[in-house]
Amino acid sequence: MKKKNILCFVGHSDDAALGIGGTLAEYARKNYNIVEVIFSYGELSHLRKIVIIKKRVNEAKKAAKILGYKKIIFFGYPPSSLWF
Repeated sequence: MKKKNILCFVGHSDDAALGIGGTLAEYARKNYNIVEVIFSYGELSHLRKIVIIKKRVNEAKKAAKILGYKKIIFFGYPPSSLWF
């Protein structure tokens, strides 16, 4: 049986976990490959960009491990460049 994949696109690192994290975790439990693509670090919320970027990356990796994602891709676009 061919393994199924889910590709999840989100604006910020916490969007998937807060929005559809439970659903993605359920699919991960069913052995789906989950890849999350994060467009922005959301670094405008902190005065020191590098501090918040490192924190957001670490938090996203921890959440991915808990939820069962196989991979996270960070594009690193500035938050002000995202218009959905």
